[in-house]
Amino acid sequence: MAIKRFLSRIKGNIEPQNTFEVSESPSLRINQLSVNYGQYQALKGASLEAFSNEILALVGPSGCGKSSLLASINRMTENIKGCQVEGEILLDGENVLSPAYRVDKLRKKVGMVFQQPNPFPLSIRENICFPLKDHGMKSARDREHQLEKVLRQTGLWEETKDRLNTNALRLSGGQQQRLCIARALALEPSVLLLDEPCSALDPISTEKIEDLIQELKTSITMIMVTHNLSQARRIADQVAVCWVENNSGYVVECNHTEAIFDQSSHPITQAYCMGRAG
Repeated sequence: MAIKRFLSRIKGNIEPQNTFEVSESPSLRINQLSVNYGQYQALKGASLEAFSNEILALVGPSGCGKSSLLASINRMTENIKGCQVEGEILLDGENVLSPAYRVDKLRKKVGMVFQQPNPFPLSIRENICFPLKDHGMKSARDREHQLEKVLRQTGLWEETKDRLNTNALRLSGGQQQRLCIARALALEPSVLLLDEPCSALDPISTEKIEDLIQELKTSITMIMVTHNLSQARRIADQVAVCWVENNSGYVVECNHTEAIFDQSSHPITQAYCMGRAG
């Protein structure tokens, strides 16, 4: 692999660089996060900051812990037998990994969208209204108001307003993914996690999702895993470069998108993101 050959020519130790040049307080701060699946350490000592009204993209090769990091933020890792998470994840100053932090509160504040669209096998309406009811919104009128609001946000209202009782699985792949984003937005989270949200979509649907993500950042903090470096460069405000060494993933550095792609002095970033190799 050309990147490995490039790195093998570099003498001396390569130290991770976490560089944060934004002066405002982050809405999400990750400190020394490690994720273990039994004896396997998927992520070691990751530290990151994500800011309001910005998109933070996590990039890096497969196996470097990007998805594990993302799943830790809303504690989906608790559903995996043998998984242990250490470190701090501070959301608005509170450590969400604390046993005292309620999971239902966390899932309301942190939404998640997955690689494959996964609408419920219910109607378009129920895909939005079901989680609202589950989180205590008793008024049908309020649920209908929220339904229209998030479908308008995601550009689905005009496409679906006359068939809201149709099974969501009859929508196209791109529409299904926008519905999943709408479902996540319905609970009005402060953070939205996106795990390769466009990888299963065609270019036209991808463009719609990217445009939507950029529109949404005016009101929400977003962290997105992507293998598409061009996509990260197009839409991210900050980029975190992840890598794997001795079978453990870690964060190499995090900085403004332009600095990562055009100005980084770190050899791994140069090799992976700046086209010096590969």
